[in-house]
Amino acid sequence: FNQVFIVIKKMGHSPLQNKPYYQMAITCKEPTLPALPLLPENPIFVADNHFHRFLLAKIINSEAITQQHSPTFLSRLQRTRRDLLKEIM
Repeated sequence: FNQVFIVIKKMGHSPLQNKPYYQMAITCKEPTLPALPLLPENPIFVADNHFHRFLLAKIINSEAITQQHSPTFLSRLQRTRRDLLKEIM
């Protein structure tokens, strides 16, 4: 069921803010659409509340868009649900 991959790489430590900073990259299997919020041109983030909120929003929205628009994911999800219902009955 993996459709979206988010890779986070530690880039170093910010001496001004005394916090680590990270670079983020995202890729999706076709035909999964990119989810909002889009990555900025320079996707390097200081480990702060803004980064945590951005990452959480990206994860949640990527999951939602995959469930709504990916034919491959939808067919697998329907098959899994059907099989689980058969086991219950």
